[in-house]
This record gives sequence, structure tokens and C-alpha cells, in this order.
Amino acid sequence: RPFAPSSRAHQYDAQRGGARVFTAAAVERQLEGHLARQPAAAGGVLERGGRGLSPPHLAHISMTPSAEEPGYSLPLLWRDSWKDIWRDSPLRLVGYSNEVGEAFRPLISRTAVHGSYALAFAYVIGDAADKASKAGQKAKAQGEPPALQMLTTAADVISWQTIASVAVPGMIINRVVALAGFAFRRAGRPPGWGPTFIGLATVPLIVKPIDHATDLLLDMTLRPAIEQFHQRRQASSKLKER
Repeated sequence: RPFAPSSRAHQYDAQRGGARVFTAAAVERQLEGHLARQPAAAGGVLERGGRGLSPPHLAHISMTPSAEEPGYSLPLLWRDSWKDIWRDSPLRLVGYSNEVGEAFRPLISRTAVHGSYALAFAYVIGDAADKASKAGQKAKAQGEPPALQMLTTAADVISWQTIASVAVPGMIINRVVALAGFAFRRAGRPPGWGPTFIGLATVPLIVKPIDHATDLLLDMTLRPAIEQFHQRRQASSKLKER
């Protein structure tokens, strides 16, 4: 399930605490223009049209040479390129395990279904730990407190993955399979593999809408809150230095 950038419908370019803030979609447009003018600025590690930008509240740390334009930064905290093995590689399929477990619920034991959820949550924790570690390393290299960056990055990743990969799709597939079984029985036919096939066929249809909705939700709730937290902390640090 590819990780979609923040919704283009929820873009903001606000002046908060003297720092210009961009959503992932806005940064993507800025990046395309920047690479067109200075193709060597990113050191060859960025790919045009890449996916999986970091949340805007982490935009004050850049892994690439900063652009000369005022207020412009590339919020790439937790990886050395656009490639994210947790979301843009076959490893992402592990995130589907609980949906598959729900689709097979009528045919397998409850323990097996619970095991599929355990595997999905292991994937979520692995993704969060990896990105938090990379965020901490980059923050430390640029003089930022690594612990706070690791904490807020983990909070964002766990929230996104839990909603988009586990809770919402699991609930939808559970209801689809249950309704399909009810329909088969109402028609006087044994459900058999029918509800399972319907549940599996539903998974690809709900992936992008759920990812998109989760980005919208976090863009309006958790991410602005974390962004404000970092801005207040930075303002407080500057006052102490004076």
C-alpha cells in the first residue's frame, strides 16, 4: 500500500513563528521547481515525483543542502532518498496481514486472525522504530534534541499506520465479509469461500481512499499540534540563549 503525500485539498503555507510551513503536496511542487533550476542541489538522491514526504511539522530539519530561497526547506527526515522500504517495497505487503486475516475469518480460527493482527502491529512498530531512529540521527547531526524528534516522528508514524493499515481497513473487511456471509445464507446458499473472496477483492479498493483520509485527519489534528510543540520549544530555547 503506497504511502500517499498529504492531501492536496489541505495545503497551507502559513507564517508561524517566523518559519514557513509546507504540507507534503506543497513541498512536492516546490521541489520540482527547485530541481528544475538546480538539478545538482539534491546530490542525486532525490527522485522527481517521489512519494512519502515527511509531515510538515518536521520541516525545520533538512537532509539535503538547503535551498537559497528564504523560508524554503526540504522536510526529508527519516531516509536518505525518496525510497521508503516500509511503504514503497514488497515489505509493505506485511501491512495487509490483518485484512487478509479478516477476509479468512470464516475459515480459520480466532487465534489465527489475532495472529494476523499481531503481525500487522509488528510491521507498524518496525516502521515507527526505523523512522524514529533516522529522525534522531538527523536531528543530532543538526544540533536538535534527538529524543524529541524521535518521539514525535514515532507518534506520527504509529498514528498513521494504526489508522490506515490496521484499524480502519480491518473493520471494513470484517463488515464486508460478515455482510457477504449473511447474503449467501439469506439466498439459501452455503457461504463457503465466497465471503473470503469478496473480502480479498475489497482490499485494493479501500487502500487509497483510507490512506488519503488518514492524511487529511492527521493534517488537521496531530501534525499541527506537533508542529506547534516544536515551534514553542524552539522559541523557548532562543529566549534562554538570550
